[in-house]
Amino acid sequence: IETFTVGTDYILDTKLLPYDIIGSIAHSKMLESIWVISNAEFIKLEKGLNEILELSKKGEFQILKTQEDCHTAIEQYLTEHYGEVGKKIHTGRSRNDQVLTMIRLFMKDIHADFTQWVEKLISNINKRALEFNIQKMPGYTHAQRAMPTTVGKWLDSYAVAINDQLKLFASIWSILDQSP
Repeated sequence: IETFTVGTDYILDTKLLPYDIIGSIAHSKMLESIWVISNAEFIKLEKGLNEILELSKKGEFQILKTQEDCHTAIEQYLTEHYGEVGKKIHTGRSRNDQVLTMIRLFMKDIHADFTQWVEKLISNINKRALEFNIQKMPGYTHAQRAMPTTVGKWLDSYAVAINDQLKLFASIWSILDQSP
């Protein structure tokens, strides 16, 4: 039953663990700000969460199949190493809140990486367009020869089209950058 219900989610959560920790630190700060936990408890939670993050980076923090996911693994670690305060990490939020926050933080990183990659692609196309700006070539429209153009203009048309798509892609950021 465990193999069926858990599947390989616990392995995927290893990649998502840093994002859950970021969300958990922010959530702990909020709990402290509304006096649900004390400053001393917040300090313990933040220390423990950062420990988990460092252990994870070294490959020394494992999420077990029996734990099902990173949320349970984090809570168990905090409780084992820091006592009852570890159980307070979930106060005032559902598992769904945690998952959505973690996934949005992950997607923001992917979005930023992809945006940088596409900007670099556009820059490289523009460099090549300048390099071949006077190299003549036949223009085409509807798969038929049309007005003469240059390789530079042809390359530039791709850079402009990709940049237009990048502007549309940028709108996704505002969706990702809101509280779930």
